Amino acid sequence: MKNLFSDKSKDRRSLVLGILAFVFLAAGIVVSLFFLLHAELKNESVTYELGTDISDDPAEYLDAGFLAMHFAKVDLSDVNERKPGNYEIKINCPGKAFTLPLELEDTTPPEVCMYDKELCFKQWTVLTPSDLIRNVKDADKDVVVDFVTDTKMPLDTNCLDLGMHAAWIEACDSSGNSTKVCIPYIVDLPPEFDKLCDLYVASGEDYNLLDYVSAVDVVDGDLSDKIKMTPANPDLTEGSVTELKFTVTDSYGLKTTEKVNLYVMSAGEIQSLIGTRDVTRENAIFIGAINEFDTGLFSNQSIDDTLIDVMPTVVSLSVEKQAGVSTRGSGYIIQITDTDLYVVTNSHVVISNNECEVTFYTSDHVMGTVIGHDDYYDIAVVKVSLSDLPDYFTDIISTVHIDMTYWKSLRESDHIELGLERMELDGTIDHYTYGQLVNKNQTIEFISPHIETEIDLPLQLGDSGSAVFDEQGRLICMAFAYSLYPNRYWAIPLPEIIEAYEEISGNKLYVY
Repeated sequence: MKNLFSDKSKDRRSLVLGILAFVFLAAGIVVSLFFLLHAELKNESVTYELGTDISDDPAEYLDAGFLAMHFAKVDLSDVNERKPGNYEIKINCPGKAFTLPLELEDTTPPEVCMYDKELCFKQWTVLTPSDLIRNVKDADKDVVVDFVTDTKMPLDTNCLDLGMHAAWIEACDSSGNSTKVCIPYIVDLPPEFDKLCDLYVASGEDYNLLDYVSAVDVVDGDLSDKIKMTPANPDLTEGSVTELKFTVTDSYGLKTTEKVNLYVMSAGEIQSLIGTRDVTRENAIFIGAINEFDTGLFSNQSIDDTLIDVMPTVVSLSVEKQAGVSTRGSGYIIQITDTDLYVVTNSHVVISNNECEVTFYTSDHVMGTVIGHDDYYDIAVVKVSLSDLPDYFTDIISTVHIDMTYWKSLRESDHIELGLERMELDGTIDHYTYGQLVNKNQTIEFISPHIETEIDLPLQLGDSGSAVFDEQGRLICMAFAYSLYPNRYWAIPLPEIIEAYEEISGNKLYVY
């Protein structure tokens, strides 16, 4: 017979054991899930320096189980990483969400990056702080850079004064961090070309055009050898026109560039342009011209204005007659060569002297050599060495304009307007004399058989040797004598002046 009580006891033990096993299993699962899914913040808040990377790794902020850490997400969408301030980091885990306060602070001052070269600016440049520094490095994008004006160092931001200067610059971020630097700089003028204008070149020869162009700099001085020309080998065939670009750079990197035109033509064509004043030495550079110093013709103006314009051709002469006693007269520049300047006057002005003092309209005066006379027509020639004159002198003096074609076209009775001016020894004008042509060729009874030009310009003592001009600035004749009873005034005709000058000097004149 079976023991029913014993079987029931076994069943109860099995049930208890099963329940206990389930409880332990459930407890194990709960404990395991707790350790796998639990999560809590490591800190109540975090602080980052502006400019450093803010971590999006949950492990940076959480103590969490494996599963919680694996599924956790860091949300930085509310954080402006470019601007200091207080923000919140959001962290989402399975079944949990955290909000972690974040302070984004800026304790680093801006870094001012300066140039590693000497700074130089053109005079009158208006400087800004960014002109003096390369850049500013800072995590804060709201950095303000400005000049510091509360220093004892004067601030020349308009670059008014040439020379060495310095400026204090401060870079300040939005958190109040700042950096101050002192920047030295130089104010300079860019190089300048000396009268760079269109070039008129006579065909037939090979010229180095750079020999006719010069440049100077306030600091570096003569920079002519630094000039670059483009194209380097321009076309020099007759009739060609080329645009030239000249560039010169000084030691500080300041650069000047100018463009001009190059015209290549015959020497005669260039001289025609000079004679009509279509081009002048003020607006052109002549290379190979027959006489680049020719004053040329003036048009549409009065004789008063013309006499002012021809002043660069007029000179005053002083000759020592006896010890302590000198005589005066006038003259005019008729030719300028590479080495000398030639003046024509009356023989009776220089008498028998070998030297005389020549005064120009600039009041400059030098000694000239009397190289010869034509006593038949009372003509003398004085030579002045250009080496005795300032270097710039050939830029400001001229030769008289000689137009034989016009002279030959004049009729005996053409009463054209004439004038002359006499210069004092200090370069000022003593007086002007005006009148007309009376007779182009007139015999003077008391100097027979001379053919002279009669004029009605009232002449005075000291007018001898003066050039007589028409309204357009042509040399018509040279004053030399007058009579009182009756009042008549005489001048040497233009052809006789040319013939005597060429015979005395041995030079050939260019006449139109």
